[in-house]
Amino acid sequence: MNRREIRILPESVVNRIAAGEVVERPAAVVKELAENALDAGATRVRIEIRDGGRALIRVTDDGCGMTPEEAFLSLQRHATSKIRDADDLWAVSTFGFRGEALSSIAAVSRFRLRTAVEGAAVGAEIKVEGGKIVGRSAAPPVRGTVVEGADLFFNQPARLKFLKSIPTELSHVMRTATSLALGAPSVSFQVDVDGRASIDWPGGSDLLERTGQVLGRETAEGLVPLDCSRGNMLFSGYLSAPAVTRGDRRFQEIIVNGRPVRAPLIVQAVYRAYEGLLMKDRHPFFVLNLVVPLDAVDVNVHPQKLEVRFRDSGDVFRAAVSAAQEALGARRDPLPVRPVDLSAARDTGSARTAPAESGSIRFQPEAHPRTGEPVFSYGLHRGPEISAGVSSGEAGRTSVSFGDHPEETPVPAGDGRPRAIGQVLSSFIVAERGGEIWIVDQHAAHERVLFEKIRRAYGGAGVPSQSVLFPLILDVTPEDRARVEEIIPVLQRLGFEVEPFGPRSFRFTGMPAFFPASRGGEIASSLVSLIGRDRDEGRVRFEDLAGHLMASMACHPAVRMGDALTMGEMDALLSDLESAEQPQTCPHGRPTRVRITLDDLKRMFRR
Repeated sequence: MNRREIRILPESVVNRIAAGEVVERPAAVVKELAENALDAGATRVRIEIRDGGRALIRVTDDGCGMTPEEAFLSLQRHATSKIRDADDLWAVSTFGFRGEALSSIAAVSRFRLRTAVEGAAVGAEIKVEGGKIVGRSAAPPVRGTVVEGADLFFNQPARLKFLKSIPTELSHVMRTATSLALGAPSVSFQVDVDGRASIDWPGGSDLLERTGQVLGRETAEGLVPLDCSRGNMLFSGYLSAPAVTRGDRRFQEIIVNGRPVRAPLIVQAVYRAYEGLLMKDRHPFFVLNLVVPLDAVDVNVHPQKLEVRFRDSGDVFRAAVSAAQEALGARRDPLPVRPVDLSAARDTGSARTAPAESGSIRFQPEAHPRTGEPVFSYGLHRGPEISAGVSSGEAGRTSVSFGDHPEETPVPAGDGRPRAIGQVLSSFIVAERGGEIWIVDQHAAHERVLFEKIRRAYGGAGVPSQSVLFPLILDVTPEDRARVEEIIPVLQRLGFEVEPFGPRSFRFTGMPAFFPASRGGEIASSLVSLIGRDRDEGRVRFEDLAGHLMASMACHPAVRMGDALTMGEMDALLSDLESAEQPQTCPHGRPTRVRITLDDLKRMFRR
């Protein structure tokens, strides 16, 4: 190894290293500036975003402001008003304290700071480009602070290339703003995106009201309250009832001493409390506020102050489990489903039902095909792709058409295809083929058939749509809105007619023609959840998301375990499965069938 001389890094390099730790993406800038506003005692915080934060991030507050001298000092590295000595690091009660935020943001943007204290004769304005002060002047004496960073990473093209798409970066900004707003419900939060209001939540709220602003009032009203103390720890917040869950892990907010953080320890504790109460692959949503003595938590373990470490993590875990169990123990019964108010739907164009996945869902479960357009069906058949296939039957049950496979005309077994012998447990088809016995999972098999037909339609003219009698309104979180807007062209090609509807909602005026109309709300909200889950957890590239959506769409109208099938229907399903490109598994990777040979049977019976 060659010997290298040890040197002191130039100040410009040091500043860029610090900026790289603090300013990872536009959401990090929003977090730092909004936290400074809250530390300054602001009652109103306004965040303005352009091009996902690349072109402009501006945060305006009505806090205490700074004098001209303080404004200049605030741009120096490690300048802060929050701590005085090392001992203060063990009792931090403010958001910002590291003294790197403003200097780091100024190092990677075209930066402007305008501020004034109450009663001052004049304010101050400072302009910085790439870490170099390029202008200082007086400003109007309006109490508060305005900080803006334009052209983020203009002087670091390599960093700029690592930013994701505008909708993705915007979704991170919305998540950050939402977390901060939940931690400070008494503060008014406004987020303007490209000149339009995306969030406008008035202050003076409590946590429940703020949660309702984020998730929708109906969803918030169904949450389980949590309010108890364990030793020197005070827990408060709201948990979703076990019957109201999500398909992803989003909206699991942890607030420690007023600071929104990532706290896996507490999240694990909440899941421990839900043990035995959740269905497989379902997740609770919650906002949990924990107040502990300042010296019992270390907030200085992450450059962006995103994580905390507890002095006694075991005590915190046990206390969190106990607190959540106590809250859930008082409400273990499932939430009642609100009946659909059809009279209200006729008056307002929508009716309300219980929330499903994300926010509040309002829909009228009736649909009609467009005049002159056939209903698109993925029924189990060998005939044309366009047919009257899956429809909504009595009591919400889905009836399945099996095309040109009438029951009295069984499929002959002489062509090498499996022939149905019968159905066991109303869930599995038993078939015979060439001296073998096949056991087929009817739901997985139907999923595979539907998935391939959806995929063919998507690759062709698109999945036909049918108009709904009353539009379905889906309320989403601000974070989800950016994701859904980005995926609208894919949803339209999959048969959904959807458009933005207000600052936090989408309106579905058409659904894929083969879907049971009464399940429109469930289907739309689960797709929104899937979009967020895949993007959050990095399971797929965005361009591959359509395939995951198709797999989810195939699941909803497929026959279920427990559905009795006729012999003709079973033979039709077996025939269509044999014609599939990949008949071995369903779209989610589960096997569709197993086989037992004559030799297997002989071995079983020791013959």
